Amino acid sequence: MLLTTGRFSANLDMVFDYNHDLMGFMTTNAPGFLGHGLHIVYAIAADAVNLDLIQMRPTVQANSAPLIAEGLHADRSLMIYAQGKRFVDDLSARDVFSAAEITHTGIYGWLVVDLALADASGVFRGYVMKELSYQGWTPRSSLTR
Repeated sequence: MLLTTGRFSANLDMVFDYNHDLMGFMTTNAPGFLGHGLHIVYAIAADAVNLDLIQMRPTVQANSAPLIAEGLHADRSLMIYAQGKRFVDDLSARDVFSAAEITHTGIYGWLVVDLALADASGVFRGYVMKELSYQGWTPRSSLTR
């Protein structure tokens, strides 16, 4: 018999219990995903399996946790650590991005997009309106050195 119990991703203590690599990560899931169903599983002495296989999303705004659209991972964007270094192929799948982030010793990075992508993306304009983005300029002459 198979029993599914729902999620436990909003219970960060439980997330850490099952996957120590995710210590300090935030959740973007509904606050009700607390793992109540797992307590039932344990109460009836059933086996729970694969609870360590927790999928994370690599792009989320750090303070308030809105998800950043994965569609922005395009040929005109790149992901960098806070130190300004790239750490993964920018066209990688979510699990590749996530695994690379977990191995990083810092707690955040940046998704950098060029002006053409920012102008073309209604989603990105929404992030600008919500003040979830920063704009900076690099003189073209500095890019040719």
